[in-house]
Amino acid sequence: MRRVLALAAVAAALFAAGCGDTDDSTGGTPATTLADNTKEVCVAAEKALADGTTKLGGEMGRIATATATGDATAKQQALDSVKNLLKSWSTGVRAEADRATNPELKQALTTFSTEVDKMDASLTSFDKLKDLGTFETPEIKAASETIERLC
Repeated sequence: MRRVLALAAVAAALFAAGCGDTDDSTGGTPATTLADNTKEVCVAAEKALADGTTKLGGEMGRIATATATGDATAKQQALDSVKNLLKSWSTGVRAEADRATNPELKQALTTFSTEVDKMDASLTSFDKLKDLGTFETPEIKAASETIERLC
């Protein structure tokens, strides 16, 4: 359970500083250009990451209940739910990577998405949910730092 919480903490910390800076010269609207859509992508990526974190937090109760009861059906439902969440999270982040014109941001978002895909692929049983704590890989840490710096 602590490892699952660690995953949520990693994602939450990723955008603690936020990405939605505004350009005061345009009346407080996000500053974007056709050549560089970094701020726009950062805002959307922040939302995708925050949504994933929130949804993962919501799964904690399902995982705890399944663990406490030992109910095989509940365990399978919890596993399926987390795997679907990870797929959705990865897809959302990858969509922003695909839109990013800043190569460094594109790479960091792609790396983050790839690491989420790897975690999803590693979840082959309910017992593997404890491995979510290994999500804080050197790759995800570097990607998170780059995203935070650029956003």
